[in-house]
Amino acid sequence: MNFDYEVSYRKESEIDKAFDYIDELDAEIKKLRGSNSLNYNKLYSIFSFKKVYNDSPVIKTQRIKSHNYMKDGYEFRIIMDKVFTEKSKDKIAYYIFYVNVRYNSEKRIKQLYQEFNKLDDVKKHYKNMEGVFKLLKRRDLIERIFDFKLKEIEKLK
Repeated sequence: MNFDYEVSYRKESEIDKAFDYIDELDAEIKKLRGSNSLNYNKLYSIFSFKKVYNDSPVIKTQRIKSHNYMKDGYEFRIIMDKVFTEKSKDKIAYYIFYVNVRYNSEKRIKQLYQEFNKLDDVKKHYKNMEGVFKLLKRRDLIERIFDFKLKEIEKLK
C-alpha cells in the first residue's frame, strides 16, 4: 500500500473556511486592540506619525516591488511599499511588507503585515518571503497566515 499522496479537498469549501477563519482572527485582533490600547500603542509607537510628522499628517504610499504567486486557484501577491509624507517625499517614514490573498471574487488584504525602519531590513524580509511563497504549498501559506495572526493575538492579550 502506498501512502505517498496528498489528500485533496474541494477548493471552494476550503477557501470558504480559510477566509472565514481569517475574518474571525481579524475580529479578535480588532477587539483586543480596542480593549487593550496600551499594548497596541506600545507595539506601534516606533511608527507614530502624528508625533513625528505633526505638521504634515497626510501620508502617501509608493510601491517598491510586488510579485504574484498562483497556488491552486489562490493568488498570493507579496508587496513591499514605502510610506512618506506628502510634503516631503524624500523623507521616508517607514517601509511595509504585506500579502494580499485572492480566490475568485474573495480577497483579503494586508495579511502578514509588518513595518520596518530601514530599507535593507524590508528588502531582506521581502527576499526571504519570495522564497517562502515560491516553495510552500497553498495550504502551508494559509496556515502561515493563521499562525501569524494567532501570535499577534497572544501578544495583545
